Amino acid sequence: MKLNTAKAKRRWRESATLVRRRGAQWSTLLMVCLSQSSCAFVTPSRPDDRDLIVAYSRAQCLFPVPKGEYGDSSRNWNHTIELADGLQVLVEAYCFVHGQATVRYSDDQETHVVVPSRFYVYPCDIRVDSDQTRLYVMSSGLASGLWPETVLYEYDLIVRKTLRQVEVDARALPSKCPIGVKP
Repeated sequence: MKLNTAKAKRRWRESATLVRRRGAQWSTLLMVCLSQSSCAFVTPSRPDDRDLIVAYSRAQCLFPVPKGEYGDSSRNWNHTIELADGLQVLVEAYCFVHGQATVRYSDDQETHVVVPSRFYVYPCDIRVDSDQTRLYVMSSGLASGLWPETVLYEYDLIVRKTLRQVEVDARALPSKCPIGVKP
């Protein structure tokens, strides 16, 4: 198979022009070649999403518990949060293949999925805002086992739904909360 370099260069220029119009910086571009003659370009953190990164950075850690189901070094969560109205919310997650983050309310037997299970991208950090109304989950890994991907989720604990799911540049985020630290 022969690579059509002229076609690939034209798509590069068109995509780069589109990205420049949106105000992204070249340093934040992530190029993912989808086939031998076409490439897609995404900007991991857009200016519109910076407020989500700031909110996540300011939120309080839900510290992962050690000695999880998948070994001492795996990141697992099993925390109860008490809301202002007295309801308790159980937050469960694990940072491992097919990992997901879920919440369960004391007045409801249904399990709500905050971060769905995806191939090689799983919850790696969980935080809650100071009002305990928003849950922030950072999910990270190798998308389809091929390229790095970091996604921030914002979940409303009152309304019981995911508000935003945004792919971000991992370098813009603070360090993950340490394992085994008691609040």
